[in-house]
Amino acid sequence: MQKLIVSLDTMAGELAKEKAGLQKRYEAASTDAAFSMDAIDSGNTAADLSQRVDGLSDALVRYSKRVTELDAQIAFVGDLQQTVQTFLAERGIDASPPG
Repeated sequence: MQKLIVSLDTMAGELAKEKAGLQKRYEAASTDAAFSMDAIDSGNTAADLSQRVDGLSDALVRYSKRVTELDAQIAFVGDLQQTVQTFLAERGIDASPPG
């Protein structure tokens, strides 16, 4: 059972780390898009700037969808962790690491 607990803890940590990284990228892309839109609103009509905003908008949508999926996975793993703990507690099983 200890291996299961460690695996779930590892998985939860990896999911949280991926989510944090995505949130940072989302914030950076959002800020970049806002500055690019300000430049466009100020009269900069460079075609590459408009394409950049489009690309950033697409990235923001992808990041948002992935964060939503990660939230579901984090909740699922959390439920699994709770189920394992309940199972162990109900049976009086000590799953502490040896030593």
